[in-house]
Amino acid sequence: ILSALVLCDTFTQDFRPLTIQRPKCLLPLLNVPLLEYTLEWLSAGGVQKAVLFCCAHAHQIHAYIARHPKWGSHFVPAEGAAAAAAAGDAAASETTAAIKKSSKTRPGAMEIHVLVSHACKSVGDTLRVVYERGKIRTDFVLCFGDTFSNFPLRSLVAAHRTRVKKEGSVMTIVGRRVSPGTRRARYGEAE
Repeated sequence: ILSALVLCDTFTQDFRPLTIQRPKCLLPLLNVPLLEYTLEWLSAGGVQKAVLFCCAHAHQIHAYIARHPKWGSHFVPAEGAAAAAAAGDAAASETTAAIKKSSKTRPGAMEIHVLVSHACKSVGDTLRVVYERGKIRTDFVLCFGDTFSNFPLRSLVAAHRTRVKKEGSVMTIVGRRVSPGTRRARYGEAE
């Protein structure tokens, strides 16, 4: 089974004030949330299980996925969703109810899990939490929830698996050359 870890937080403040009330992955591009493009790309690339990792605005991501006509029927509620609902969180309560009512399933559809941790401050923290909670134990694709790509994911995964068998590689990183003069500021740095 091919899994994906989708980071719904970028751990930066680049898009403030837009991201004060809404996560970056739910910002629209052509009236479609960026997360939708990410999930479609992963699904088309053969990913069978996606773990959406959220820190801030997790309830909005829950609600979006649970109510979605395509993804909602294969949505597994986040750890702690029932506890949040019991504490009176209306969004979590609605999401949990929507999941319980959902009986539609499509064979071969990507299963979506939401994992929430408010303590993470970096990608490294996130990877530790995912490992500790045992959510992904196979090869996985790591990307952000605002990934907008048409990169052929299936061929990359096949190349990675070949490299693992031949060379014992543990990771494949995809990068792209940029032309001279392209903005090279690091994430989180003010220009």
